[in-house]
Amino acid sequence: MTGITFPEFNVLMGFLSEYVAWRLKYKYDGNTPQKDLESDLTVDNRLLLTLIRLRGGWDEADLAIFFKISISTVSSVFNTWVQFMYFQFKTIQSAMFVKKDLQKKKDRPLPFKPFNNYRVCLDTTEVEIERPTNYEMQGNTYSDYKGGNVILYMIGISCWGGISFISPGFEGSKTDVQIFKESGILDYLEEDGLLLVDRGFPIEEECDEINVVVLHPPFLGPRDKFTPEEEQLTRDIAHARIYVEHAI
Repeated sequence: MTGITFPEFNVLMGFLSEYVAWRLKYKYDGNTPQKDLESDLTVDNRLLLTLIRLRGGWDEADLAIFFKISISTVSSVFNTWVQFMYFQFKTIQSAMFVKKDLQKKKDRPLPFKPFNNYRVCLDTTEVEIERPTNYEMQGNTYSDYKGGNVILYMIGISCWGGISFISPGFEGSKTDVQIFKESGILDYLEEDGLLLVDRGFPIEEECDEINVVVLHPPFLGPRDKFTPEEEQLTRDIAHARIYVEHAI
């Protein structure tokens, strides 16, 4: 129901800190700026509720029955804990963005072995949103490519397929290059590190400034066919990039 084992659940609870979790405030207004949750739901069950809803998209009414609490309490717990988990994980974001020295060639899965100094494989994805009533925001979030209003994210994975980087959300009208420059990933890249990207990521200029290597499938251009080496490179990149699609 959560996607993790019980020992992993305990590790997660330990990382989030039960002491901090008990101090979370769930309601704010002018008269009572800090108000705790009106429920005897344990801290473990608050985390469990959040993970179940994240994993399976359970309806709040169903979770209210499952945990024997009100729907409003389910909503308060979920909204508060998603933000709480975000801020706690944000503190270790640089450690989650795995260094190239820790992704040694001999230890990598087969699809990533052809690439020297591999660091991260990047792609963008979108989340559809309702059309904003504000006309300016309608234009800013509209994507011609997706044919609707979306929020865009850039996702990166390590050689083991785990997500190592997620950008903030960007308006749908942003290009991949703009997202790359504004996402903050440049702060984590190391000299000579290798980025695997699709053809739609023309980020060589930005990466050359910090001596980072960008590798994407070759372009055919005016030629009739690829060279054998280019065909092999295209296959190698495709075999690795499929895992960032899986992660998304």
